[in-house]
Amino acid sequence: MNMLYLKKGLEINKSIRKLNLTNNNIGKYEENLKYLKEALEINKSIKELYLQNNNLYLTEKNMFYLKEGIEKNDSIEEIDFRSNN
Repeated sequence: MNMLYLKKGLEINKSIRKLNLTNNNIGKYEENLKYLKEALEINKSIKELYLQNNNLYLTEKNMFYLKEGIEKNDSIEEIDFRSNN
């Protein structure tokens, strides 16, 4: 999944409340988590974020991107990272 397109879409559509990216293998490429971080920073309407079964490849840099995006989005109420490495 190319997260750049998702980021662009979330910049435009500010009414998304639930973002479900389950089973997308988004962590395979580092830039995907960077784009997700940027999308979360821009779109403050997301309340639920689901990232189950994604092989997030939780390197230090990937963890930084996730932390930054979640930290800067104060609307997120529920996050699900189940079944990631």
